[in-house]
Amino acid sequence: MEVAKDRTAGAPGGRLGAVVDVAIWLGVLVLEAVVVSRLGGRTPSGAFTRLAAPAEMLVLLIVATMLMRRRGEGWRSVGLAPPASIRRVAGLVVGGYLAAIASNAACVLLAFPALGLSPPSFGALGALQGHPWAFAQWLVVAWVSAAVGEELQFRGFLWSRIERLFGGGRWAVAPTLVVQAGLFGLGHIYQGLGGALVTGGMGLVLGVVLLAGRRNLVGCMVLHGLIDTISLTAMFLGAVPTAAAP
Repeated sequence: MEVAKDRTAGAPGGRLGAVVDVAIWLGVLVLEAVVVSRLGGRTPSGAFTRLAAPAEMLVLLIVATMLMRRRGEGWRSVGLAPPASIRRVAGLVVGGYLAAIASNAACVLLAFPALGLSPPSFGALGALQGHPWAFAQWLVVAWVSAAVGEELQFRGFLWSRIERLFGGGRWAVAPTLVVQAGLFGLGHIYQGLGGALVTGGMGLVLGVVLLAGRRNLVGCMVLHGLIDTISLTAMFLGAVPTAAAP
């Protein structure tokens, strides 16, 4: 766990700086949610959501970049760099996907019945079955906004800040893993409590992949994109229901 020590020891801003950065980031996230909710109404169309998702992510990326730059940091410092081994990335993606299947199965078969939760709701995506253009657009959003954007935010920027809040070092890894997964799940609360729980489980899996990949984000991005691509394909083929009309 020496890598964890190196990343947090003498970190710019320390704990107070981490608190400020997380507070600003979360404030922007909440403000975006309010604005998008008012613009989209109670039942936003799939087309509106496809435009809003990358716009929201772009704003968050700009905010995170500015917060890091004011502390003399860049995206490379939080894991955006070429991986040392393509084989390692491939192994992490395969192992991570199997773990994601297990996590999803545990939610559906155990947690949902025990907690009385409904499965995730994907109505905000609009109709996908039989709509190849919408499907193609969502694939682009999934890879650009979710796979790249969300990994930069949650497993990159936020992870580094949360780890500093817990003091850095080996003892900060476990609580950081849990907290970032919880925030990741809450960020998908629009899918319902069941969707937030499933996404939180995916956040745990992606966090473990980050650690196993020596804090490099590439494996997380590829795994995230693969999960979303397979999920969207299932919706397009009608295996998973979304909205009934465009």
